[in-house]
Amino acid sequence: DKIIHIYEKTERPPSHTANVGLYLFTPDIFEAVSRTSKSLRGEYEITDTLQLMIEQGHHISYQKVSYWLNLSYP
Repeated sequence: DKIIHIYEKTERPPSHTANVGLYLFTPDIFEAVSRTSKSLRGEYEITDTLQLMIEQGHHISYQKVSYWLNLSYP
């Protein structure tokens, strides 16, 4: 499986796969972050940075898990 697009809080996600936000980066991330624009919410989104890297041909690895717990809202 290959990641071809990553979305941030989209209203109509193209799949039931979720990014639960545990990352391990190489130093390449710093150059990509420096080229990331602020989102409409006025924030730098890591998903935008990852999408830039995908578009540049970087391979983004992932591991599927069978269960996750949303800790944002009790």
